[in-house]
Amino acid sequence: MAKALIDFISKLNHGFSILEKTRKRVEFLFSNGDLTRKEIEQIYGTLFLNAFIIFEDFLEETFFSLVTGKIDSPKVKPKIIIKNRKIAREIVFSGRGYVDWFPYEERTLKLANVFFKKGLPFTILDSKDSPVLKRLCYIRNALAHKSTYSLGLFHEKVLSSVPLTQREKYPTSFLRSYFRLSPAQTRYELYILEMMNVAIKLCKVKQVAF
Repeated sequence: MAKALIDFISKLNHGFSILEKTRKRVEFLFSNGDLTRKEIEQIYGTLFLNAFIIFEDFLEETFFSLVTGKIDSPKVKPKIIIKNRKIAREIVFSGRGYVDWFPYEERTLKLANVFFKKGLPFTILDSKDSPVLKRLCYIRNALAHKSTYSLGLFHEKVLSSVPLTQREKYPTSFLRSYFRLSPAQTRYELYILEMMNVAIKLCKVKQVAF
């Protein structure tokens, strides 16, 4: 399983690496005065949304590769193998055009427990991973929906215990704010690493270079 799924990890890593090149490029443009602070913060929001989509695609590809038997593992037992991917999608999606994989516990785990014995590998994540995935979802929703409700949850669940300036309390500026200064790391970079760590745990492969 690990050998087969490492391709998915590599694809995820490649997608994140492209976004990282963009992030470094816009930081260079900002340092040269070619972008305003508001513009670069908006770009951070777009980068995060794209990263989240890449991560969701990873979850979906992993799920369907296992349920169709494309990947075989003694530790993962589909309750039923649906060889035809198109049919598998119709069954899993229940006639809808897509499935939301987040919130993870409500969506991904629910489907995993239906289609896999013990929900593996998706149930392998532990209590330390749950708040990470919830935080990522709160940030995604605040950026994508901008509703009073989603922004309220963002402030309550993500910002409540974080010392920030008034400007950094907005989702886009929050992502560009520093999680730590030595070595320098923005919160956006932190969340990319958290997504990678969750993916690696699901696939049980060693860390790859980012």
